[in-house]
Amino acid sequence: MTREEIEQVPFNPDRWKRHPEIHGRFIVSSFTDGGRKAVVVVCYDQERDRVRPITAREV
Repeated sequence: MTREEIEQVPFNPDRWKRHPEIHGRFIVSSFTDGGRKAVVVVCYDQERDRVRPITAREV
């Protein structure tokens, strides 16, 4: 997956789910703008209101 595709997934969310073990991390499953299904683990920083991708996979 390209960087651009990874960045698209949190903004096209089908589902955000809290990570079961790590506080502040979420598992996001959605599609890229090109229609590829992907899962991205992100870290959400509430103080800065920013989302940082940790890992991503096409599914």
